[in-house]
Amino acid sequence: MAGGPNGSRVGVGQWHRSAHPDWFRNLRAADTTDVQVGAEHTRMRARELTGVERSAIWTDVILREDPGIGRFATKARRTIPVAVLQPLEE
Repeated sequence: MAGGPNGSRVGVGQWHRSAHPDWFRNLRAADTTDVQVGAEHTRMRARELTGVERSAIWTDVILREDPGIGRFATKARRTIPVAVLQPLEE
């Protein structure tokens, strides 16, 4: 997961499998999720990125932080989903 000033960006992998992980399909269906980092829980809204927005985050954030994920994506033979998680207003 790569953090950013406007939310957290998440690249979803499932090793070299051709299907997206169940937890990402659940995130798509639920629209919101509870994220835990250490002892802190935050309720967040998820938005899957597409097109130019996804490509920019994939290249500028995810591949920069973990260049190996590009090899993973090639072996997976699918587009790895990317989502932005934004905290819900209290």
